[in-house]
Amino acid sequence: MRLRLSPRGVGTLLRSVVKTEKPRWWRQFLCASESHHQPQPDTQNIITLTQIMRDVNPTRNDSNVFLVDIGCNSHPKYRAWCTVESWARQNPDLDVWILLTSLTIDDSTGLVNHLLRQYKNLRVVGADLDLLLRGTPVYHLFKSKKWMIEYTWPAQLLSDMVRVCVLWRWGGFYSDTDAMCTRTHTLPLNAVAFESESVIGTAVLTFTSQHPTLWKLMKAMDRNIIPGVYSIIGPVALTGLLDNLCGETEGSISSLYHKTPITSTCANLTIYPPLYFYPIRHQMSKEFFSAGAGAISFKEMFSSSYALHMWNFFSEDMVVRAGSESIYDQAAQFLCPIVYSRATLHSDVF
Repeated sequence: MRLRLSPRGVGTLLRSVVKTEKPRWWRQFLCASESHHQPQPDTQNIITLTQIMRDVNPTRNDSNVFLVDIGCNSHPKYRAWCTVESWARQNPDLDVWILLTSLTIDDSTGLVNHLLRQYKNLRVVGADLDLLLRGTPVYHLFKSKKWMIEYTWPAQLLSDMVRVCVLWRWGGFYSDTDAMCTRTHTLPLNAVAFESESVIGTAVLTFTSQHPTLWKLMKAMDRNIIPGVYSIIGPVALTGLLDNLCGETEGSISSLYHKTPITSTCANLTIYPPLYFYPIRHQMSKEFFSAGAGAISFKEMFSSSYALHMWNFFSEDMVVRAGSESIYDQAAQFLCPIVYSRATLHSDVF
């Protein structure tokens, strides 16, 4: 059976037999290493994913939230699903899309179907990156294969390309899968935030579709990629672009830090302080998992924040211990209760 679509897009996922499809060259590369780490699933619980742009299209009305799991992972971790649930739960009027590069997803735990039944605004879809990136300035970089041959973080580079592309095509919000949504988003679109005094973050972005700054950013990605530099087409590229666009009229990006929130007319966007999306800096990311650190009321601690970026690059080896009253433990109970309940059903850590 193929996945059935509800009138709103992706409805309840039906169990299906995996359909044989010739692997794309990029998928072969991404999946080669991932396949060695995936558990052997029960084929009765394998779901063939609907493909974005081929089978279903988001509405270009800026009412979307996009999350991307780029690593060909058919079994995303509970922490990724927690972020997905937080966005769907806090924003019932937005369509929340989780894009996977895997052709299938393993729903052995029943979590995916549970989330889809609970949140009618949630869409779980596959993505053909060749189709998705085609017609954009990053397509040349994608097809050149430089990102997979000459660079240290191929999945990160692809993720940087995809997040800008989906916002340019359809508009709305983009969130990394380690950036939990803490409240209904009432911020205007076309907004970014500092992650440090001199760098604009890209873990959470909001833009209207076809925003010219996004097109310019994709062109800068293709033009300025440098081997071995982490985030070179992510925060580094966005910060550099805004410096180039606004330096002469509004000053360097770092000079705007203490003026935030500030609307930049040269780039037609608003820049917010770190508190909005990055309330804890990456150097202190382990605080999210420290026992007792979240004992104060969660809402009180982050009353001015719209997202919590957990910095998985620095904290992925840390565990969430149920009942520890860590910041993550408290946040997950409140923001992703279904995932939290499932993750702690048979274990006190996830």
